[in-house]
Amino acid sequence: MNRFDFLPFNSNLFFLMTKFTKTLFVLAFAFVTANALTAQTPFWTEDFANGIPADWTNEDPSGNNALWTWCANPETGQSNGCPAIFDDATNNQVPFAATTATNGFATMDSDLLGELTTNHLSQLTTAGIDCSSFSEVFIRFETHIGVFTVGADVGALLRVSTDDGATWNPFTIFPGLTTQERWSNNPEVVILDISSVAAGQANVKIQWQWEGNWEYMWSLDDIALYDADPTPSFSIELGDFFYAPASFAQPISQVGTDTMGFFADVSNVGASEVTNIVLKATINDADGNELFADSIIIPALAPGVTDSTFFLDNQFVPDMLAVGTYSINYSAYSMDNADANPDDNEDGDLFVVTENLYSKENGATIAYRPGGGPADYMVGNVYQTSNNWVDEYKATEVTFSAVKNAADGTLAGDQVNIVFLEMNEDELDADWGNFDDTQNFFTNPATILKSFVPHTWETDEQSAVESEMLIDFDLETPGVNLKPGNRYMVLCSYEGDNNVAFQAFSEEISYFQISTVIWDGGDNQWFLGGFGPEPAAFIRLGIDLVNTTDEKPLPDNALTFYPNPANSVLNVELSLEQPTLANVTIAEMSGRVIRIDEIDNAQQENLQYDVSKFPSGTYLIRVATEEGTSTKQFVVQH
Repeated sequence: MNRFDFLPFNSNLFFLMTKFTKTLFVLAFAFVTANALTAQTPFWTEDFANGIPADWTNEDPSGNNALWTWCANPETGQSNGCPAIFDDATNNQVPFAATTATNGFATMDSDLLGELTTNHLSQLTTAGIDCSSFSEVFIRFETHIGVFTVGADVGALLRVSTDDGATWNPFTIFPGLTTQERWSNNPEVVILDISSVAAGQANVKIQWQWEGNWEYMWSLDDIALYDADPTPSFSIELGDFFYAPASFAQPISQVGTDTMGFFADVSNVGASEVTNIVLKATINDADGNELFADSIIIPALAPGVTDSTFFLDNQFVPDMLAVGTYSINYSAYSMDNADANPDDNEDGDLFVVTENLYSKENGATIAYRPGGGPADYMVGNVYQTSNNWVDEYKATEVTFSAVKNAADGTLAGDQVNIVFLEMNEDELDADWGNFDDTQNFFTNPATILKSFVPHTWETDEQSAVESEMLIDFDLETPGVNLKPGNRYMVLCSYEGDNNVAFQAFSEEISYFQISTVIWDGGDNQWFLGGFGPEPAAFIRLGIDLVNTTDEKPLPDNALTFYPNPANSVLNVELSLEQPTLANVTIAEMSGRVIRIDEIDNAQQENLQYDVSKFPSGTYLIRVATEEGTSTKQFVVQH
């Protein structure tokens, strides 16, 4: 049995992921428990500063010797009673972050035991606690768990006994934390009402029981008992949010019509209603300048409401963005109530405007292939062109990445087929609702084959990033001309003996829209949701201008500029005969676009371009309208 069903991309081992989704994933989030400090005073505590108490019971009835140990320092790693940190690219964990973890905590290292013939049943049990004076009993503790074989929702339980362990009453600690979710928060602050068993009882024993088999670890600290609910009165939490761009990276010539909407989930994890909550979204440039902001007021959110989705009213049109990096930022706060834990009220992500590159990711972290195989399969990304350009662009180059198991050898000499499809917009609904997921790309009425290029891997390593130039399938010429406002799929196809390879992915961004798709040759079926919202395929698409010559030239005075050479600013003047949509493009001599402006109703225009950061050299400036083009050269000299 393999320990991992998938591993970090830079690892020497990659194994099979056995689950993937057929349809586009919708918002679905993990259970969130309250994670704010309380001001109430507990009547009993344990923070393991002096080790696991000697009068506690630590046993494993299964006979697998799965015992809890004391760890003095969460950064130790897998030694001296401490668990591994699992800070690899797949798991992305950090040392246990409980409030007093640095003075010691209890942990059960299931990973250290390896694969067992029967499940372990680790039990850590307190000595008897006198709760006879209390009509209510709540337990609060900070914890962190990682599971692989048995979900924490059923395997990791809190049990309470009042008769010296003759009978036990179970309580769920991690509802919804399955092996697909894998990890809890760090720390997960759990508050449970155990009054039904413990209230008024003189000999209460509390037990943390873990049934599992080669899981990761379970850490425990900062346990406290209260005579009233310690949940903070006011605590909201920002949950999952909509990643607004269609892709992490888009060319400047195409991003302008990728209109971005915003929505996010907000939870009330406190004990009281929270009123007048501001949910805000902003777009900022790399210097922190705010380019867009919108917000709504949520009148009230009742306690216990989790992952309630709220939509902002306005949209951002990125038609004035320059090449660079930008951030999407969400925040939620109450104007009336001070939040007990404001650290979980903000989140966000980055996107990039490029000269000529589409990408769904910022580097591979993991690799997948469909389960039940190996069988032939394809993985692809969906990219869309802008509908607001009058110049002509072509898809030129695909960059991709894959990896093989060590037992399967290196990629050297293996083949991957690059498939470039134009979506038939006359046949395909905007929401993909009529896409036939049983028809392959040859027979599917929604797809038009535009390029099919076999690629033989040049590397002698198990993993690689390589590129291939596209060839028009019909014309047999370099590049594929693109249409404005059209969707395209660029796919890597692994067939025959080559299907043991794993396509590289990144899991840094969640796309709650059709983005990465799978064709499973074993089932002969498309999965438009890919492997879920997070895995984005490392399949990038480069584009360029179709040509930089003027086949239908505009009058010479249509485009003028000064000074030439330019040092810091290039002044550009347009003089067009009638108002029209105009694209003004600055490009390298190769045709690679540096900047593009889309101007509606352009006629007499005066524009300025900052060229102070351009390397010295010769560049192209071009204006394109439906009437023709004018392309000229200018020099930057510093």
